[in-house]
Amino acid sequence: MQDVPLSEHQVPEPWTGHLDRARLIFISSNPSIDPREAYPSWGDDIAGSVRYFTDRFDGGHGQIRDGIYSPLPEGGWSGAVYFWAAVRQRAFELIPGATPGVDYALTEVVHCKSRSEFGVPEARHTCATKHLPNVLAAATEARVVAVIGVHSAREVSRLFDLSLDGNSRYAELDQDGRRRAFVYLDHPSSGGKQKRFAMALTHDQLDRVRMALADSTLDVL
Repeated sequence: MQDVPLSEHQVPEPWTGHLDRARLIFISSNPSIDPREAYPSWGDDIAGSVRYFTDRFDGGHGQIRDGIYSPLPEGGWSGAVYFWAAVRQRAFELIPGATPGVDYALTEVVHCKSRSEFGVPEARHTCATKHLPNVLAAATEARVVAVIGVHSAREVSRLFDLSLDGNSRYAELDQDGRRRAFVYLDHPSSGGKQKRFAMALTHDQLDRVRMALADSTLDVL
C-alpha cells in the first residue's frame, strides 16, 4: 500500500536486470518498497523507466551496487538489502562470480510494491496471468527459472501446468522452443529449510541445472 499522492507513487516493477541476456531468472512474490529509494514514479518518462529497470543492477550512479545496495536519493547507497543478498548467493551457487543483472535477473508474480507481501494473495492471480508469460517470453536466454516462495510457486505452477510444491521442487518445460528448468526454493525470510539449490534438488537435478547454465546455447536439459 502506497499512501502518497499519485505523483509520488512508485510505479510497478516489471523486472530488474538485463532480462533478454540473463541465463537465470528469479521469480518472487512482489517487490518491497522503500520510500527513500531513488525510483521511477508516475509521470516519469516511460523509455527512461525501461532503461532504469534494465540497467538497475549495473552499479553506476542511481543504480544498485554489487547486486545488494540500493541507491539513495541524496546519493550513496543503503545497507545491504536482505532479499537481494540472498538471491545473489543463490546465483553464486549455480554461477560462481555471477554478475548481477547480466547472469541473472529478477521479476515477480505481482509487480506493485508493498511491504510484507501486502495485497499479494488478492492480486497474484490477475497480475501473473496478465504479465508473467510475456515477461518470461522476453527472457530469451534464460535456461533456469528459480521460483521463490509459495505465492510464486502456486502461480507459476498454475500458468505453466507444473506441480511445484513442498514435495516437488523441480520441473522442466518446453517454452518458446527452449527447454527450461524450474526450481522451487523457499523464500529467504520464511521458515522453510530448502532455500538453497543444493537443498531443494537431487544431485542429478543440480548437475543438469548447472550444465544448462554453463552452456545456454545447447538443449542439454
